[in-house]
Amino acid sequence: MASRSSGGNGPLIFVGILGVACLALFILTIVYLSKFQAADRNLKQMQADANEIVRPDERRSDAVLQVTNKAKAANKSVVGYLNDSLREVMTRTTGAPGDGPTELANKMDAERITGLNLLGALRDRQNEINAMRAKVEQADAARNRALADLENEVNRTKALTESHNRTVQAMNSDIDKYKAEVETYRQSVTQMNGFMEQQIEKTREAMATMQSTLGEEIRRLQNENLRLKDEVSKIRTTQSDSILRPKAEESLVDGEIIAINQASNTVTLSRGAKDKVVLGMSFSVYPDATAIRVNPTTGEYPRPKAKLEVISVSEATSTARVTEEVKGNPIVRGDVIANAIYDPAKVYTFVVYGNFDTNGDGVATPAEAGDIKALVSSWGARAVDDISGNVDFLILGERPLLPPPPGLNDSPEVVQYYMRLLENAQRYDRLLEQATATSIPVLNQNRFYTLTGRRAGAR
Repeated sequence: MASRSSGGNGPLIFVGILGVACLALFILTIVYLSKFQAADRNLKQMQADANEIVRPDERRSDAVLQVTNKAKAANKSVVGYLNDSLREVMTRTTGAPGDGPTELANKMDAERITGLNLLGALRDRQNEINAMRAKVEQADAARNRALADLENEVNRTKALTESHNRTVQAMNSDIDKYKAEVETYRQSVTQMNGFMEQQIEKTREAMATMQSTLGEEIRRLQNENLRLKDEVSKIRTTQSDSILRPKAEESLVDGEIIAINQASNTVTLSRGAKDKVVLGMSFSVYPDATAIRVNPTTGEYPRPKAKLEVISVSEATSTARVTEEVKGNPIVRGDVIANAIYDPAKVYTFVVYGNFDTNGDGVATPAEAGDIKALVSSWGARAVDDISGNVDFLILGERPLLPPPPGLNDSPEVVQYYMRLLENAQRYDRLLEQATATSIPVLNQNRFYTLTGRRAGAR
């Protein structure tokens, strides 16, 4: 019974041990499962914490890998490396190792540093500082130059003041000397005034005596003058027929018409080559010498009855064609001819000046005075520039026209042109005044043409 019982308890013991083992295993499993779950929760928390620091998709980026490698090289964690780097950067930028990006941004705004590139902003600020330093250096240099110029000017002013003072002292000394001289002169003048008053009084007495003497002499001469005038008047009354009365040069007869050819409209003149008649010379025809007289009202000579132009010349006579003739007053034998510039017995001297219209275009110019000179020179006369004692005629054209006087802003050329025209006009007036004062005949272009038989516009 006993052996059966011990042999039958073995499985029960095994089952009991197995049950205990299972129970222990179950307990251990529960313990390990709770630890596993706690570890898993810790792992997930650590992964969540790690994800807050760096996300899984960022862990393999180049920037994170570079930071990781630098942290390993420095034997630091990534966070520790970054924290130390941030503190170092803040220390270098803001001076406060505890600052972060927000504090950095606020301080950059406070310093008016714009943009996200701090180094670029620092470079710009440094460039501005360098520029300001350059300006300050230039200002300092300018100030130094100004100070040097001021010092030079002060020295120059001081030198001028000293020179002025010396000059004033010298002038004061001269003034004192001049005062003494003036006083001496004043005394001399006072003495001289007394002497001169005495001399003046003596002179007045002498002049009174002389005036009385001269008055008597004047009265005697006046009586003598009256007596001589009376004698002259008597002589003129008794000898008026024998007195020679000269005629004006321009009104003298130069010849006469000795033949008329009606068919060829020509006439024969009593003057020829021996009388210095040349081809082209012109003459005016009058009935007699008394007709060649100036009109006292108009100052002009009468119109001739005809005008002639010499077309052929022989020794003693010449032939002239009729260029103009007054209707109803034909040329007849015995009519006289006159040319104010021509005289067979002498050579006339003349002066030509002014503006003339010899070509008949209605415009008088100074250049056409040369045509008048050439014409009368070809007739044997002589031209000079100014009036002298041997001048017989003054032929004046129109007076040179003067433009308005130049203003202050006109060019020198305009002023010189005006002065040249003014000089020409003044010479015109001077020649006319001299001729009038010396009784030299004055002929304008119309009078010249009238007295020479010249036609207007003829060349």
